[in-house]
Amino acid sequence: MKPTKETSSVQLFLTITRYLGILPIKLELGHITISTASYVACTFLCTISSSTFLQIIPWYTQSSEWYRSSESSTDKMIFMAYLSIFFVQRVLWHPMALWQTTKIRSLLESMGQLGLLDSPSIFGPQFYILSIGSVVSAWTMVSVMSKDLDNLFEDSSDFRGYKYLPLNLLVQGTGTPIAAEIFTHAANVLCEIVFTVFISLFIYFHRAVRKSLTQLDLHLENEHPLMCHYCGGIKAFGGHNFLTPLTKMGHLMKILAKANSLGDQFIFVFGTMSILILITSVHVLLVTVYRVSNSAAGDGQAIKQTMAMVVIVLFGVLKMVVIIERDKISATLSYLGTTGGKQSTYDPSVCPLVLELRQLMGLEKFEICPSNFFTLDRRLIATMISTVVTFVIVIAQMKESERNG
Repeated sequence: MKPTKETSSVQLFLTITRYLGILPIKLELGHITISTASYVACTFLCTISSSTFLQIIPWYTQSSEWYRSSESSTDKMIFMAYLSIFFVQRVLWHPMALWQTTKIRSLLESMGQLGLLDSPSIFGPQFYILSIGSVVSAWTMVSVMSKDLDNLFEDSSDFRGYKYLPLNLLVQGTGTPIAAEIFTHAANVLCEIVFTVFISLFIYFHRAVRKSLTQLDLHLENEHPLMCHYCGGIKAFGGHNFLTPLTKMGHLMKILAKANSLGDQFIFVFGTMSILILITSVHVLLVTVYRVSNSAAGDGQAIKQTMAMVVIVLFGVLKMVVIIERDKISATLSYLGTTGGKQSTYDPSVCPLVLELRQLMGLEKFEICPSNFFTLDRRLIATMISTVVTFVIVIAQMKESERNG
């Protein structure tokens, strides 16, 4: 990799994430390294944030205003499932991202060798959409968790009975829950940042491969048919004209395979848990609407929590849509052998270069299939919507039966 004097978008991105304690990767003068000091700092922050959530998960639900105001054991159980899945998802994000540090470094090195770094910029539209979603989700969580955390740290005898929990020691040592609440809010914000960083890198790798494939496709469509006897050109080709496209395509396919492997477990956790969160949140929303419709004045805090939950879930769906949004790379070589929109006189299906390229394209799967459980595409969104609609119908019928009974 050639050293560059200008600060690239990837270098700036990695510098920010390193100082925030997300990823310990350093790009300087064209060299990609893993800083030991940064790795220790990232691990320390990861341990604090994960342990913070693990400390409050068993007791937070029972301290929630929504949980306290509900009289149905079924509703309480589903609300507990919603919050448990929500927090467990956040517990896993940072450790899983940190675990992939070596793979991220390897991918960046491979892209640097092909001259793909900073082409395109990592600060693309998807990055800004993910950032806005994370900011809104984090702010919403901070605004609605304060009352519940007060209940947990001040009024929960069960939580306070565990005297040697770090958060409990903070409450006891300071005589106020403010420090413990700050740790909890900071852990939540850190998890949102981790998600934005990791998914932005994943999308960046895919965008870089797509752009390079598009450039290769344009070269083959505009120049190759003029040089290739098989595709209507004036002479046979070989050497550099034959080996360079094949070599580049092979490297791009390896990068694409590594990128899919990089996001495999992370996206699987995000996708499966988001589906479960969506289903349970719809139940909570319907129960809240039912309770408000049967009460002259609903519980303000419970309604506020439900609205916040709806906002968080909607932005969660938006994040999934951002991940799914991508071009179909598999169609890149579908029109090779044409010049200026006019079909060439020779059949391009016998061109050795075209045949080799198409064979390489067929060796890799372009779909994002987390752990081979499902394919992350638009059909998944349709499946999620149909599942939720079915769930809504069933819940509505159950509530109607309870009202008539």
